[in-house]
Amino acid sequence: MRTGKPASWASLKGEKDRATAMEAPTFAEQFAAAMHCRGAFLGPALARGFDFGPRARLLEKRIS
Repeated sequence: MRTGKPASWASLKGEKDRATAMEAPTFAEQFAAAMHCRGAFLGPALARGFDFGPRARLLEKRIS
C-alpha cells in the first residue's frame, strides 16, 4: 500500500506479484490447491460459528 504497486507473492522480495505469477501454470496449480486446502480447513469452522436459524440449506437450486 505504501508503494502503490502490488506486493510480491508472500511479500518475498524479488518474487512476482500474484497476478503475474498466476500466469505460470505450475504456480497457478499450487496456488489453487493451497486455497482449496485453506477452504477445506476453515470452511467447516466458519459454518459451525454461523447461526443459520431456520435454514436447512445455504444454496438452493433455482428452478425457472
